[in-house]
Amino acid sequence: APAPRAYHTSCVVGSKLFIFGGADKLRKFADGFVFDTEDNKWSAINFSSVPFLKRYFHTCYSYNNRVYLFAGESDEERHYFNDIY
Repeated sequence: APAPRAYHTSCVVGSKLFIFGGADKLRKFADGFVFDTEDNKWSAINFSSVPFLKRYFHTCYSYNNRVYLFAGESDEERHYFNDIY
């Protein structure tokens, strides 16, 4: 299961809930998790083929059974992303 966090994003595709990034009081996250509502289990998402940088205040949406992430903010000198996954 993911660590407690705020400022993350989430969306649903079918029976799966996806969450990405976010922050807690000490750190920013560059991770993703999927919760399968049928199996009641969390799984980590592997970003090995595409680097996913630490971010928060970003947007996530689903379209045609795909998940898209857009923009966000990094803790590196208040850097703002303008990318899409």
